Amino acid sequence: MLKSQTTPIALMTGGNGPERFGSLRSGESVINALTSLGVPHDVYDISDLAGFDPKRYEFAFLTTHGWFGEDGKLQGFLEHQGLAYTGSGVLASAVGMYKPICNQLAQSLGLKVPPWTSIDFGQTPLIEARRIVEVVGHKVIAKPVSGGGSIDAIILDGVDEIVRWLKTMDQNELQFMAQRYVKGLDVTIGIVDGSSGTTVLPPLSTEYASSFYDFDTKHDATKRKHVCPAEIGTPATAAVRSGAERLFSELKAEAPFRADFLVDEEGQAWFLEVNTIPGLSREGNLATMAKAHGITYEDLIANTIKSARRKEPKGYRQ
Repeated sequence: MLKSQTTPIALMTGGNGPERFGSLRSGESVINALTSLGVPHDVYDISDLAGFDPKRYEFAFLTTHGWFGEDGKLQGFLEHQGLAYTGSGVLASAVGMYKPICNQLAQSLGLKVPPWTSIDFGQTPLIEARRIVEVVGHKVIAKPVSGGGSIDAIILDGVDEIVRWLKTMDQNELQFMAQRYVKGLDVTIGIVDGSSGTTVLPPLSTEYASSFYDFDTKHDATKRKHVCPAEIGTPATAAVRSGAERLFSELKAEAPFRADFLVDEEGQAWFLEVNTIPGLSREGNLATMAKAHGITYEDLIANTIKSARRKEPKGYRQ
């Protein structure tokens, strides 16, 4: 049962980045749940925080994905304002968003990570393509080093394809990395707030017809099939669970949290990325895993609120 409060919370969503659509979807579901739970709230699009007064709010509920909202910047802003917020802090958010550093952390914890390298767009395309193939392998997935949703990710097979792609990116201002393509089953696992501490949810797998789990597939339920609990066998399930728990602990992350893996044809689990603000739409991965564990969507949101209410505000406005 959620205790009633008269002080509203600030629901933050949207933003100017490429993951705005996902943020708004998460925000819409959470807004409906807050209304159902009787929690007073105001909604802010983080693309424009003019007029935002933190003194008016109990805490901030974040449904912000990608740049500014999930990479530690918004978290730092809220800490500077002395306002508590849901989810992970500045450091976990920053490390979780930046894939090369998060990959290094995962490797140091003993997780399997597909080989990767940063892409140098200032190098001659042919020279850079040959270097990528030598370091990473013949078939790679090129993707931004920050951000999620598979936005701007592309599979490239061989030197010639990589060269052609590099030539189209001569005006690119984003940092990209190339990572070895691993054929396998996409598996994700979530950690959420429970009635007594955090709860690790059963893993969820996704089947789809496209070459990889791209943006369109992630946002179109007709193009994919979820299975939860994932049917990946006991060793892979254990590897995915322990990997997520180790990353959660080492990052000093806070729920809600999600870690993504690929399980290859030999049953090996390969780490892909973490999500320190996982999608919170009612039909999303986290809600689906929670439902399989017996947690309703309203309880998922209510438990997140209870956890936020136990936090001490950080920062400078005391």
